[in-house]
Amino acid sequence: MALLVGAGALVLAAVVFVAQLLARREQRRELRELVLVLEELRAGRSRRRLEVHPRSSLAVLGDVVNRLVQDIHARSLEWNRTREQLEAFLEGMGQLAIVHVDADWDIRALGGAARELLGWSEQELFARPVEELFVPEAWGELLPKLARRSLREQAIRTRTALRRRDGSSFEAELTVQPARSGTGEVTGYVLLVRDISAQVQLERERDSARARYAGLLEALPAGVLVVRDGEVAYANPPGAQLLGVGGAEPLRGLRLRDRVAVRDLLVVQEALQACAAQGRPASAVCTLLGSRGEPAAHVRFECRPLSGEEGAAVLVFVVDETPLRAAEATAVRLQGRLQALVDALPDAVAWFEVDGAGALRLRMANRALAQLLGTGRATLEQDAPERLAARLAEAGAEVPARWLQAPPAERREAIFEQAASGRPKSFQAAWLPAGPLAPGTGGALLLLHDCTHALWLERERQAEIERLRRERAELEQAHERLEQERAELERRCAQLERLREELRQLDRMKSDLLANVSHELQTPLVSIKGYTEMILKERLGPINEEQRKGLSLALRNIDRLISMIDNLLLVSRLESEIGELKRTVFALRPLVEEALELLAEAIAAKRLSAEVDFEDPEIRVAGDREKLLQVFVNLLSNAVKFNREGGRIEIRAQPIEAHWVEVRVRDTGVGIPQEALERIFERYYRASEGGQAGTGIGLAIVRDIVRLHGGSIRAESEPGQGATFILTLPLEADGRGSGSEAGGDPQAGEQAPRSAHDRAGSPPQEPPPGRGDPEAQRPRPRFRVIRRHPS
Repeated sequence: MALLVGAGALVLAAVVFVAQLLARREQRRELRELVLVLEELRAGRSRRRLEVHPRSSLAVLGDVVNRLVQDIHARSLEWNRTREQLEAFLEGMGQLAIVHVDADWDIRALGGAARELLGWSEQELFARPVEELFVPEAWGELLPKLARRSLREQAIRTRTALRRRDGSSFEAELTVQPARSGTGEVTGYVLLVRDISAQVQLERERDSARARYAGLLEALPAGVLVVRDGEVAYANPPGAQLLGVGGAEPLRGLRLRDRVAVRDLLVVQEALQACAAQGRPASAVCTLLGSRGEPAAHVRFECRPLSGEEGAAVLVFVVDETPLRAAEATAVRLQGRLQALVDALPDAVAWFEVDGAGALRLRMANRALAQLLGTGRATLEQDAPERLAARLAEAGAEVPARWLQAPPAERREAIFEQAASGRPKSFQAAWLPAGPLAPGTGGALLLLHDCTHALWLERERQAEIERLRRERAELEQAHERLEQERAELERRCAQLERLREELRQLDRMKSDLLANVSHELQTPLVSIKGYTEMILKERLGPINEEQRKGLSLALRNIDRLISMIDNLLLVSRLESEIGELKRTVFALRPLVEEALELLAEAIAAKRLSAEVDFEDPEIRVAGDREKLLQVFVNLLSNAVKFNREGGRIEIRAQPIEAHWVEVRVRDTGVGIPQEALERIFERYYRASEGGQAGTGIGLAIVRDIVRLHGGSIRAESEPGQGATFILTLPLEADGRGSGSEAGGDPQAGEQAPRSAHDRAGSPPQEPPPGRGDPEAQRPRPRFRVIRRHPS
């Protein structure tokens, strides 16, 4: 029995499990059907019906979905009918393109002649921004108008530029109006586009023609008026200026009679009436009045009939004769001034004109001609040409007299003499035609110039020329002698150049000798110094006090000898390595402090105080740090050596100009005599002061190193008041900035900025010493000996 109950329970459980499994499978099927229906609905296809079992848990949802599908299908049919009606309406609107956009200005539909006008189909433009239909510049101008709030209430109409699918553009008239839903809410916009390219072209041609005609009238120098019924309808700028008005606006209502003088009013009115009524040209001369009734210009009116759209009118050309009348008055004044000017001339002048019969007539003569001929000017102007020729012949001017009898057509000149009570006078006659001497076409000028003084000056000039010729011959002889002297000087210069080359060779031999001797002396001196120091330190056995004093004195002299050898080697290197600087950019103050540390024992031995004062502690210079360290060591050594006990040493630095720093090294020692200030920088020159003397090359080394850097050095001193050495060194490019310190990266040193002197020009480059010399290429010890001074 228990087995049967158990078996029944198992069967019942299996049946329940199978039933649940089938129910879940049916539910998954219904869900898939629901998803497919919704996908079709989203894609716009709403013909499928959802099949759901009435007892399914999705039955309610399936019923709702089926009703939704039916509603959407019904509305789609209604929308399609509405769309077909709208398309039929739009097709009847001709060339008007209609573009429907949503609230985000994305295209939703095209209508009318949109496809023919724009070249796009509705499928190609669907959901694309309407901006793509516009030329970028036109869209940029239209966008602010579309952003206005007023667009939601009323349409806007404007002109813009659109582009077609092929990239071409056209002028269009655009109307934008809002599209509203049944509740009145704005759901989008409708753009009505009409191609007005032909209309715009016609307007441009019309405006161009108007501009050309207006430009032509305004460019005319004469005034142009259009008079209709006695009123001035148009005036170009010259015409408006003659009427005394500022532009077209004041012309309204201006009657021409208000600008014409009263005495000329009837003449002007008759000319205007004859031209307007009879259609024939007319002219009149009158005086125009200004805005306040004063006479402004004398003009001549040339009237021509004019017909147009607005009725008959008169075209008046206004010729301003005011300048002509002023010119006539000016000509009268100028003729008087010319007569006065001609009368003031010292030369005799006569102006002849050729009349219609081809005969000469005297038109103008001055007082000088009347005095020369012994008559009055009025009488001369009334004389016939034959009588005037006779007067000239009587005065001795026979050649000018013949010119009057047969006037030459070209320029003529002649000289004649006139007998006088004293020395005879010489005259230069000139006949100057002005144009061809044909009847009524030209004239001629007769000029009689008193050249007596000029001829005398000419004779004096000829005598002066002869004298100059003689002097020139003498100068040429002197030049030949100078050429001989120059040749002799060139020969002697060649001899001096040979001697100079020999001196250079001797100097090089001397330098080589110094270098070789110094190198040969270094090795034994180093050994002597080393053993002397070992003895002094009693490493080789005890010594007594007397031996210690003697060895100390010997060690000081060894140091002095090594210092001399070191200077000699430095001089030799400077001579051979001139221009070869290992340039870097480094701070100047640490260099000075390093030099003071090297001389600390000597400074302490003489109880000296050292003061370093830099205007800018970060001053940086461009140069060879090792060589500049030698400069300051030498200068400070001199400051210590020649200073008084308990004295003071001052080192001051300050930038000067743009690319230089000035350093002053001052001591309170014995000073330097004035006669030695210019020679202390010479090599091997020694000025012994205070019982001490040097080798004479320390300051020479300083000068050479400073010059290699493009700087300068000088000394100032008064005996007993100490000495000051002033040197200038090049700063880096801006006087402050990043640069490599000594001992840093060599590449950084090579890239350091050069001084202003280096930019202007560097010293001549010489090959480094030892090239090609086996002895110089042999390795030699290189070291620096720190000078030691007795404590």
